Amino acid sequence: MKTLSLFLLSTVFLGPIHAQTEKLELPKKISFATTSWCPYICDSKSQPGFAVEFIQQIFKNINVPMKYKILPWSRAINMVQKQDSYDGLLTAVKSEAEGLVLTNAPSFQYKACFYGKKTSSFKFKKLSSLDNFKVGAISGYGYSEKLDSHFASRPKNILFISDSQGTQRLIKLYLSGRIDLFIGDQNVVRHASKKIPQVAELDCLEESNVFMAFHPKTPNLKNLLKKLNEELSKEENKKLFEKLSNRYISEKRFQKKYPYLANTYRR
Repeated sequence: MKTLSLFLLSTVFLGPIHAQTEKLELPKKISFATTSWCPYICDSKSQPGFAVEFIQQIFKNINVPMKYKILPWSRAINMVQKQDSYDGLLTAVKSEAEGLVLTNAPSFQYKACFYGKKTSSFKFKKLSSLDNFKVGAISGYGYSEKLDSHFASRPKNILFISDSQGTQRLIKLYLSGRIDLFIGDQNVVRHASKKIPQVAELDCLEESNVFMAFHPKTPNLKNLLKKLNEELSKEENKKLFEKLSNRYISEKRFQKKYPYLANTYRR
């Protein structure tokens, strides 16, 4: 009888035993800086890129409005690090996000590759493989832990460029003979060089994880990261990313703009 009385008292004063889960307070909105990285991030309202559509859906799931702005990459990083108009980077690898806080769960993966002449026998086995080449790279980009550490020392044979259309500029530098090789994401370079037969894929690095990155003073960041990590870890959302990427590749109007994707995109 005493036990029953205690139970009734707890129900009256403390509420049901299985009380509702505490609602996390989240930011009222999030503003991202990013760069042109098509087909992941495209400067198009009708086809903004499959990474953009995926992250937009993730934020819709947690009821937090988000917007993004395409900028030169080094400027995007600098503005987020200073919390100047933007809360975070839409996509980033760890080496790009010094001083920022990343989600634990990745948004997706990407693969960096080296590009040059079809007749080249270049293979990236170690850092010294680059010594006899003039190599183009985008300043501030993360390619791999080994390469990023090497690039940080600003070796003389690496030409660094900073531009919101960085891949297109690297291709132009390569075609003009100012560089022998350049490095870029596999899908981005294929998109940018689809009608340029002089550009050949020579060798690729292992896939790298891509994350969202936030300034540490972003309001309610701890709660936001918790919700984003939960969403990104769900199998249904991993399938969503595949569905979105495949839709871009199979869609007829996208194939007309980027015909190479239908045959060359693999994940």
